[in-house]
Amino acid sequence: MSTEPRDLCHRRWVRFALVLALLASPALSARAAEEPRVAVVDVQKAFQHSPLLMAVTGTLTSQFRPLQGKIRGKAKRVAALRRQLADPNTPLSSEERLALQTRADEESTALAALQADYQRDLRVVHDARSQQARAEIESIARTLAREHGLPLVLREASEPPTDENPEGPSLDLTDAVIRKLIERMNPTRDAAPLAGTAEATQSGHGVGAP
Repeated sequence: MSTEPRDLCHRRWVRFALVLALLASPALSARAAEEPRVAVVDVQKAFQHSPLLMAVTGTLTSQFRPLQGKIRGKAKRVAALRRQLADPNTPLSSEERLALQTRADEESTALAALQADYQRDLRVVHDARSQQARAEIESIARTLAREHGLPLVLREASEPPTDENPEGPSLDLTDAVIRKLIERMNPTRDAAPLAGTAEATQSGHGVGAP
């Protein structure tokens, strides 16, 4: 009995399987290309749109309110001394005027030193609280990225916008991070308005998380 029909049928099935494989390859490749390869979080947006900004501002306000009051009081005294010196109707002898001028200069110098100390201390506390806030954002972002099985990329506000993403398609988890922060810091607040996040996008370029 001849095996030619059987061999011919086998070859036809092989060719048919190859055609199906070739037809399926573009679809599989397109689907793979659309799947996100990294999770992205905009650190600045997460900070500004979460309770962290209010928390940092509240800390600075409460901590430096006494010093601000002291600065305002000293500034008023300096201004009063300057007005007294500038008033031609003020009855002052030469010695009294010199003493008043010396006092005004000393108060001005003390005010400038107080303002410099305030700016320095404010910057130190602000930087420390901002670093704590960033660490909290990164912690939540890493957890969410790990749940999605993706590496994390953090966007910085200083980065120029670009349409190119060398990492490929990305999953934006910024709003998901904001929701987690709201739930953690304000448990009674409704985070529903931020629904519809973690959408895949083709753009976004950031600095890799440390």
